[in-house]
Amino acid sequence: MKLSKGTLDILKNFSNINQSICFKEGTELSTLSIQKNILSRAVVEEKFPKDFAIYDLSEFLSGLSLFDNPDFDFENDNYVIIKDRKCQSRYFFADPSTIITPPDKRVDLPSKDVCFIVAWSDLSNIIKAASIYQIADLQVVGDGSEIKLVVSDKKNKTSNSYAVTVGTTDAKFTFNFKVENLKLLPADYEVTISRQNASLFRDPKKDLEYLFESTSNFNDYKLNVDLEKNLLADNKGFEIFFNIDPFRKKCLLEGLDDIALTLEHSEKIDNYEKAL
Repeated sequence: MKLSKGTLDILKNFSNINQSICFKEGTELSTLSIQKNILSRAVVEEKFPKDFAIYDLSEFLSGLSLFDNPDFDFENDNYVIIKDRKCQSRYFFADPSTIITPPDKRVDLPSKDVCFIVAWSDLSNIIKAASIYQIADLQVVGDGSEIKLVVSDKKNKTSNSYAVTVGTTDAKFTFNFKVENLKLLPADYEVTISRQNASLFRDPKKDLEYLFESTSNFNDYKLNVDLEKNLLADNKGFEIFFNIDPFRKKCLLEGLDDIALTLEHSEKIDNYEKAL
């Protein structure tokens, strides 16, 4: 069995997300970052004959440079034999239980709230700008007219910035990403963002996708606290009941502080002082 350049490129990219990987029998590769905030899947042209794990993927890939167009023999349950016409290596598999792996079931976005296509030329400039200006934050911003990718320090209003327009919208929103998490292979991506803190970058030409953690701020979002009913609810259908100490609840509803609580007993205090 041989590995194509496309598959090797994907594996090298995956090694930047998680140094370890579990291969599954078939044509799909997947990886999950240690922080569990990046998940990537890809369909490759090769069909792997069995399940196995590699603990140090970068080391495994670097070792391939020792061979000229290597073949891979997966017959043994404990290791893979890598060889060419003159050389041969035995590389042992890892214990899969020591590796953080993606869920077996494909993860779907809970909602599709913002969609656009971003060219790699624009995306690479965004990543380059973040490096030049030493900025860690990337925002996807909708201003009611355009969708923009913006590199700017969200905690500093005087921060340098760089923006690229990638689409149109009639909504107002802001989604926040960390630039360091955008460990993408060069491609034009279909981007789908959910306000439920998840975003999908998909390259349809390669059947390659990345699922990223994100945070959102929709300008139409409203959160309501009903203290009388002990209910927390938003305008998107979320509801949850909460518990609160009855005395604290009374103070909050009636606006009572320590002084106000004391004044409620002013008559008893006056009578006590007169009796002295």
